Amino acid sequence: MSKSILLVILFLGSLSAPAQKAYKGYVGFGVGPSFITDYKFVNNSLGTGLNINLINFSYSFNDRWGITATCSGGAHINQASVRTSDPNGNPITVTSDYTGAYRLIMLGPVYSYFITEKSKLELKLRFGQFYYQEEFKASSSVFNMETAQSRLTYSLGLTYQYRFAKRWAALTNLDFTTAKINTIGGEESISPINLTAGIAFLF
Repeated sequence: MSKSILLVILFLGSLSAPAQKAYKGYVGFGVGPSFITDYKFVNNSLGTGLNINLINFSYSFNDRWGITATCSGGAHINQASVRTSDPNGNPITVTSDYTGAYRLIMLGPVYSYFITEKSKLELKLRFGQFYYQEEFKASSSVFNMETAQSRLTYSLGLTYQYRFAKRWAALTNLDFTTAKINTIGGEESISPINLTAGIAFLF
């Protein structure tokens, strides 16, 4: 009898538990704070804005490499200190009501590193279009301006994915984007840093 029980235990132990299906891709949504850095035209005074990642897409060709795409946007509404000049050409700094909005459509490679069966990190390098629109309204007529422009740019991103259900995962993203835009003082850099949290559907 004991031999029969031992044989049954050995047989059951030899059976592998069915592994969870590994999905190759996901499409997600996220929201979080946005920080504009490296924008000297407004003396880096824009404060914290809001970023919405409407489409966060990733698809793996193998265990390591894949393709990623994003469609996202952000907005900043604040008072900004703007460097400009008066009618006589003298340099001045004007405090202005500021509204700035940007949109990103980007595509590029992604490298994945699995931490556990349910969690992984993704390193993303993306290239695409950066569209920026801003409006300044000062209390005086010294400075009022509205501009809109589109530029090619790139971004670096890091995503942590945790799978909590069969086809659903939680996402945390940190993205850095940089671009060149034209201001009345010449060409300047603008670099949004976005931290978003959201959810993704696995396929």
